[in-house]
Amino acid sequence: MDDVVAGGSTAVPPAGQRVASTLDFSMHEGFRQRGDRLRPSGEPATTRNQLRLLRAILRAARHGRPLILFSSRGSLKPDLCACVLLGFWRARPPVVLVGEMWRPGTGPVALLERLAVRLTDRAVDRYLVLSQAEAEHLPRVWPMTPAKMRVRPFYFEPSEHGLSDEAPLPPRERCVVAGGDSFRDYGPLLEAARQMPDVPFLLVTKTLDGVDLPPNVEVQAVPYAEYCRLLSRAGVVAVPVQTGLPRSAGLLIALMAMWLGRPTVATTALAMDEYVEDGVTGVLVDGSAAAWREALSRLLDDAGEADRLAGAARQTTRERYTFDAYVRGILAALDEAVQERSDRPHH
Repeated sequence: MDDVVAGGSTAVPPAGQRVASTLDFSMHEGFRQRGDRLRPSGEPATTRNQLRLLRAILRAARHGRPLILFSSRGSLKPDLCACVLLGFWRARPPVVLVGEMWRPGTGPVALLERLAVRLTDRAVDRYLVLSQAEAEHLPRVWPMTPAKMRVRPFYFEPSEHGLSDEAPLPPRERCVVAGGDSFRDYGPLLEAARQMPDVPFLLVTKTLDGVDLPPNVEVQAVPYAEYCRLLSRAGVVAVPVQTGLPRSAGLLIALMAMWLGRPTVATTALAMDEYVEDGVTGVLVDGSAAAWREALSRLLDDAGEADRLAGAARQTTRERYTFDAYVRGILAALDEAVQERSDRPHH
């Protein structure tokens, strides 16, 4: 595997060198003018394909191409493996690492993880995280250089979810919809549902098998397109993320609900308050059953308040959390890293 051999990469990319990315920004004209994707769209994350992607990343690095990599792809984490290997190179191209970061493990695994992150930190010029809270938290739990942290808020692109601004939204129904499997805490929400027996709750998740459900709660596992349709009909969308997490979660669902103009209630988990402004674009709760019941009942019963929050949320997502702003932010961080490399004295 000759791509692993150091010495072929250059510390500063030649002028006009095209960016290589493992993320799919092909919809963005600015990116298409400057870069290429290293993996085909829709390619399954098989072991073979992940190894092929690792080889493609290292080949691009050997040719000095600036890299935009993803932090959480696949079981083998080929992007991170590439960063670990690049950490051994004497000269390497600028690297921007984008996406969700990681929770530390325990025991011997934790020592290996810290070593891998330390090597990754040698290779990475900029970490692009989704919130200021994560930018401050991650260097405290991982050997990551704080000065490399940059915040690029996430985005909601309706076309990626089969939605369109042209299609009229259905009227809100008197029901609560929630969904998602990872990092969710449905217990307090179910308790709130027991105390609101006249309100239907629809939970789209696979995590509640065997749980005793109130009569007004229905749990489904539906195709993603149907999930989006259910959200668009909701009287209120609930985002019951676990509190105390060292990473963000539930942001995409919150942004989708806000884009759809659905009143949104979410737990005050890490980063959520940077996306849902309490009392302005949604409601934040502490995760207790009492707080869920109060917030959901209020928005279901007060149409004026629900309309005000939903309207502000809909406008905010269209102005602030766009695909264009997200990609431009990533390219700006890469340009910053390239400029920083060029400003360093050469020996």
